[in-house]
Amino acid sequence: GGDFESRRVAAYQAWWEHQPARSPAPTRSGHRLHRSVRVGDLAEFYLIDTRQFADEPPCRDTSVFDLGEGCAERDDPDRTLLGEEQVAWLTDGLTSSTANWTALVSPSMFAGLDAREPGTDVAKYYLEAWDGYPAERERVAEALSAAANPIVLSGDYHASFVLDVGPGFGHDVICPEVMATAISSSPFATDFTAANPHVKYFVGDNGYTKCTVTADGWRADYRSVADIWDPASPLEDVASFEFPAR
Repeated sequence: GGDFESRRVAAYQAWWEHQPARSPAPTRSGHRLHRSVRVGDLAEFYLIDTRQFADEPPCRDTSVFDLGEGCAERDDPDRTLLGEEQVAWLTDGLTSSTANWTALVSPSMFAGLDAREPGTDVAKYYLEAWDGYPAERERVAEALSAAANPIVLSGDYHASFVLDVGPGFGHDVICPEVMATAISSSPFATDFTAANPHVKYFVGDNGYTKCTVTADGWRADYRSVADIWDPASPLEDVASFEFPAR
């Protein structure tokens, strides 16, 4: 019950009270969540919001749970995932940052994934993420490529990935993407790497990713837990990747 605006404000308040948010308490329905965090001259992190200003995911009449084939609506250049104000803030920040590393912190995979069923010829995409908004991804990718040492950090997929950003949507390699798996949610174990040569690492597991950053390089250590129900379950270092600074 109640009008939509009041319900939206109440939802922001409930979210803020139950999440480890570093933003101020919400006071209006258009609560700003995107922000940047600077760590000296070593790195600058751009944390973005892909929910509250996004257009509805495309191709809803032919997709299931936002997984489906492309359609004309998907390629509409006016569609937005971030909203006009946030896109301007992000592209300006990425192109002007003077930090040694410039990190785009995305709630979902940026590099893109063709999630077609093995053995089929028709591409499918997760249309709620960046693959549903390719025109806006182009604008952000252009800004990202202008940074000295760009990198993308992401999550949401319930699997561990390392990807090359660019080839998945028709470009040369722009930067790496380090995607952390879910700590405890059920993993997505279907392997789509055969249709995605820009995927350099994939494991459907539970765990987290530890990043060690210096002026000379970025190291990502993928850590997996054997049994999420056992507090004494051993933690295993399953893979490590190093990305040298340019």
